[in-house]
Amino acid sequence: MGRTTFSAAGNFVADVDLRTKAKLVGEPSGGAPNQWGDSELVELPRAGLTVRVANSFWVYGRGPKDPRVAVQPDVPVALPAADFFAGRDPVLARALR
Repeated sequence: MGRTTFSAAGNFVADVDLRTKAKLVGEPSGGAPNQWGDSELVELPRAGLTVRVANSFWVYGRGPKDPRVAVQPDVPVALPAADFFAGRDPVLARALR
């Protein structure tokens, strides 16, 4: 998991964190365990725009008032830019040890 883990993947990580004994490896997730999602179109006639606005609050954390802004890994492993651009995956390497 890492900084790009959000949306449905964030829901999955939050569920794994809450409901299993699995060890999460990597960086903190890119989103909170509870989050706004789904959307509906809203027209803004004066601006001449149509936008999407989230309309559902999804609770995957430790209750609706879970204050966390990310799910923290059990085994923190950084992903430096040099590793990313070189095609190396230190998170996977650590998980396989």
